[in-house]
Formats: sequence, structure tokens, C-alpha cells
Amino acid sequence: MGMTIQERRNAEKATPRPGELRLKQWLVEEAARRLVTPQCIRERLWLGHYRGKLKLRRVNQRVIFVIQQVALPLLCILCLMSSLQAARAMDRFSALSEIESGDNDNAIGQAGEISRYQIMPEIFAQYFFVVKPSPGVTAIRLTAAARNPFTAGNIARSIMRDRCNAFAARYHRPPSDFEFYILWARPSRLIGQGCEPRLEATVMERARRFANLCAK
Repeated sequence: MGMTIQERRNAEKATPRPGELRLKQWLVEEAARRLVTPQCIRERLWLGHYRGKLKLRRVNQRVIFVIQQVALPLLCILCLMSSLQAARAMDRFSALSEIESGDNDNAIGQAGEISRYQIMPEIFAQYFFVVKPSPGVTAIRLTAAARNPFTAGNIARSIMRDRCNAFAARYHRPPSDFEFYILWARPSRLIGQGCEPRLEATVMERARRFANLCAK
């Protein structure tokens, strides 16, 4: 016995359209990209962390069946282009690791900074944890993640993606190598609110060294 017209319509609705992914598939891929579980991504989705970045399509009014990425704003594309141009994003993060810690995954800074990129623990945790676990588990997972160069690199890239987007939104262009380091070390100087104090000489010198490394 063949399907009725209504059943055929429902089947068509439940089929991914061009450019769409099934929600379950997207959750798995996003979890692998962020090194967390699909359940963490699902909770983050329902909490609204992806609002404005993803378009959801519902089937039968209740079930979100497939998910589709929305085109990025032009300013975000400019930022992404700058980080991809001539593979400079990798060069930038290699230079950043060298300047901040000498590529030492176990480095701990004077203010408690962690990982080869010397990230403040609270900022690292903000990007690493989707659902906040108990304090004991947090400390153990955070330490292990900071010592993993792959995980720390993903965290550093996520941080700078957000800061570069904010920079592009304000100045309508991507940051230079010099500005990229300032965004890393003193983001409030370029994307903060109000007047910021003059940059320290040590930060200026590091920014110049960073730009020179990226230019090689």
C-alpha cells in the first residue's frame, strides 16, 4: 500500500534540504570541534548560545529536525579572511605561543596564566566549559586541558575569533599583526569602552616582536 499525500508531504519535510544537516549530525560534529560531548552542545544550543548563528527548521511543529548555518556577516568574513590569508592564522598562534611561554605547555604565569598561550584561568574556563561542573572537577579538567596544545590552541583561536570580530565591527577592517597581539594581551585598549591607559612598553615591545615573527 502506497503512502498517502499527507504522509508523502511529511516525508519530504523530514528530508534535509540543500545546505542543511540533521540536528543529531550537527551536534556530533560541533562536539568534536569543541572537544566536548554532544549533550553539552545540545544544552548550549537550548540556552541560546547559538542564537543568531544558526537557523533551525521544525518538523510537525515540535521537533527540530535539521539545522542550517546562516551566512556570516560581512565584517566576520573580513576577520576570517585575515586569519586565513597565506595561512597566517597558524603563523600568528605559533608566534603567540613562542612569545608568551616559549612553547611551554606547563607554563604558569605570575598572575596565574595557564597553557602555552598564557590565558587567564577564568577566560580559559569560559570557553572550555559549556555546563559548569563541580569545583574539583573543574580544576582537574582545566589543568589537563591547558597542558594539551591542541585544546589550548582551540581555546586561543576561539578567544581571538570573538575579539577579531569585535575589532572588525568597530574599525571596519581586520587587525594587523601588531594589533592582533594587542587584542590578545590588552583587548580593552582596542575594543573596550571609554578611554584606556597608555600601553606598557613591555607590551609594545612584545607586539613588535610578534609582528616581526609573523612577517618572516
